Amino acid sequence: MFFVMCLFLPACKKEHVQPVITTLTGASGLTYNESLEKWNALKKVNGNSYVYQSTFLSWTGAGTNTEIHVENGVVVMRKFEQFETDSETGSRTRISGYTEKGSGIGHNEHGAPPFTIDELYATCARDYLIADTESNTLLFNTDSGGLMTACGYIPHGCLDDCFQGLNIYAFGWLD
Repeated sequence: MFFVMCLFLPACKKEHVQPVITTLTGASGLTYNESLEKWNALKKVNGNSYVYQSTFLSWTGAGTNTEIHVENGVVVMRKFEQFETDSETGSRTRISGYTEKGSGIGHNEHGAPPFTIDELYATCARDYLIADTESNTLLFNTDSGGLMTACGYIPHGCLDDCFQGLNIYAFGWLD
C-alpha cells in the first residue's frame, strides 16, 4: 500500500530525489544544493538581470541556440536560431530563427523554454534528477563560479544525441 501511495504523492518523490541532489557531482565537484546556494548568493551580489544561452549540437552538424534575456527576474526576450555546421570549416549557416519580446515570449514551439535560471534549477530537480538510475546516467555540472551548466540524463545504451535535460552554454550579467 505504501508503494502505491508513493506513486501519487509528490512528497515521496521528493524524498527519492533528495539523496541525488545532495550527492551527485560533475567535474566541478559541486552538488545541486551547493550550486543552488551559490546561484542565490550571486543574485544577491549582481542583481537578477542576466543573459544566458542554451545550445544543442547534433553529431550531424545540425544545431540550435536559444538566448534568454532576464531583467529583474523576468524573461524579457528570447532569441532562437537553427543552424547547420560545416564539418570541414566549423562555420555555421543560419537556417531559421526568431526573436520574441513582451507578451510574445513563448509563442514559438522551437527553442529552449523561456525560463529564468531559478526555473531551470527547479526543472532540473523536478524533471531530470528523478530519472531512474537503473536505466539512465544522471548528469549535473557547474562552471567554475558554481552556476549550473548541465542537468539531465542519458539513457543507458543510447549512442547519438541522447542527452535529455538542460544546459547553459554561456552566461553574463546585465547592468
